Amino acid sequence: GAVGTGGAAGGYMGGTGLSGTTGMRLFGYAADQVVQMEMVLPSGDHVRFSPTEWVDDDQLAWPRTTKVTGWCNSNPVEDETKWLWEFCPQGAVNFEDLWHSVRGGGNGFGVVTSIEYQLPNYPGPLVPAKTSLNLAKEAPFPSALQDVVQKTWVNFLIDSQWNPSAVGMTEEESNLCG
Repeated sequence: GAVGTGGAAGGYMGGTGLSGTTGMRLFGYAADQVVQMEMVLPSGDHVRFSPTEWVDDDQLAWPRTTKVTGWCNSNPVEDETKWLWEFCPQGAVNFEDLWHSVRGGGNGFGVVTSIEYQLPNYPGPLVPAKTSLNLAKEAPFPSALQDVVQKTWVNFLIDSQWNPSAVGMTEEESNLCG
């Protein structure tokens, strides 16, 4: 995200991760870009999990996950080279539910220790969108017209994001706006 206090493995992705100033509307939510996660669960289990089967879905921008597989670290020592990733005991962890919950469902499912993201190619210069007007300061409108101008501006912003042709923008231009 664009805020310095939100880490890529914590609040940003845990809240779905849609940055308003970096053109990420073009690539979807951060949660859509996760390919593997590692966590320590409230039970103390150190787990790693990722999709292992998926199908294309015309209704989605990304393949739909149909199976998630996870592994438990049976030797959780400080030296990572000595970690042993093995299949977890049957029923110990529901990785399907965990996968869908953690990616956008908040941070109450354990401590995220690692996330692997797929990174799209940089699309080029991005255009930040100004989302508010201080009409008294920025425009010489009589107070009676300020409400009309503010509503017009808000409608323009909505259309620029969700109906770009209505304001003379292409879909690509809209996606490059924050």
